Amino acid sequence: MNKKIGLPAAILIAFAAAFAAFAATYFIMDGLGDGPEKEHGRLYAEAERTINASFVGEADGEDLSDYAIAGMVASLNDEWSYYISPRDLEAYYLHVANSYMGIGVVFADYEGDIVISSVYDVSPAAEADIEPGSLLVEVNGESAAGLSPSEARTLVKEKFEAEGKIVFLLRLPSGEEKEYTLTEGTVEEEPVYYYMLDSGLGYIQILNFNYRSADGVIAACDELIAEGASGIIFDVRNNPGGQVSELSAALDHLMPEGVVFMSRRKGAEPEEIMSDAACIDIPMAVLVNSDSYSSAEYFAGLLQEAGRAVVVGEKTTGKGRAQSTLELSNGGALHISTMEYFLPSGRSLAETGVEPDIECVLEDDAAKELIYGILPLDEDTVLMAAENALLAGDAGVSAE
Repeated sequence: MNKKIGLPAAILIAFAAAFAAFAATYFIMDGLGDGPEKEHGRLYAEAERTINASFVGEADGEDLSDYAIAGMVASLNDEWSYYISPRDLEAYYLHVANSYMGIGVVFADYEGDIVISSVYDVSPAAEADIEPGSLLVEVNGESAAGLSPSEARTLVKEKFEAEGKIVFLLRLPSGEEKEYTLTEGTVEEEPVYYYMLDSGLGYIQILNFNYRSADGVIAACDELIAEGASGIIFDVRNNPGGQVSELSAALDHLMPEGVVFMSRRKGAEPEEIMSDAACIDIPMAVLVNSDSYSSAEYFAGLLQEAGRAVVVGEKTTGKGRAQSTLELSNGGALHISTMEYFLPSGRSLAETGVEPDIECVLEDDAAKELIYGILPLDEDTVLMAAENALLAGDAGVSAE
């Protein structure tokens, strides 16, 4: 079970059957009593029989079940809850492990061309020595001219599915054109990047709070402090969140003894996750934007509320529920909201989000370059605002 702070149009019977899919499973197994669940199960079974008997086309039983369960979850009207089909569950688990099957390149639009903005260290692309900054000329003999990054990703996917391999023709930063043949393999994404800024402040970018992120944050903080950093800037812009365990472990390293996470499950008393007394003692800032979700905005909100960091950027998303991934007998899973969470003060971030101490918003072009990882440091006005605040002593630190 993973706790996460993360239709094509359905057939006519989906809404009627949606709330009945699980009941139907147990009904077939004689697992239901005489309550309403049994009637719901009968209704689902009746609808499926009617479709199989009367629908003039072909009906796939697995698709019927998948859409029915997806419709059931959709009826909860909770934007954070969804159904994961059996065919997608393995990919989901790889995602939360900061790993996936692919080739390991990131496409970006640069002056009308598609460039490879980055290459993951553990990936088929890295093994082939593909250079970041290379321009994509062709994919399996088809021109990449005029494509958007999303269209380029779609083209790669289609070519791989059709041919079982990818052949890139790239124009390297040197101007030379070179061909690379790649097959799909394991790609491991590093969730944390860090380095020392010219100002003497440490910079730590947290891409998500999935597996290995807490270890990454702890190692980055310790190394930057050992190198003499006078303060640390955490960047959680465009961070979609992640696991409660990773979030709380990272916060434990930054916070003194006390509550770092509060939650409440349905019908239960509030639960608390505590930090021990050991913590780093250094001025901190957190960069956020409107796409800082769940764990990311909680991270910023807690440090802000505790007076441990100044928050710079724009208001965050506003999410106050955590999800669990609950596996089903068909090999799929329900990813549904199973608890609400709060800052130690008792405040929920649902809908309100985190308001920055210093409001600063990137222009549209700069915001796009930030997503692609090609925004120059001297054009990142949000980062510069945080640097100025820390260097001016505007980010007080209290370890009491």
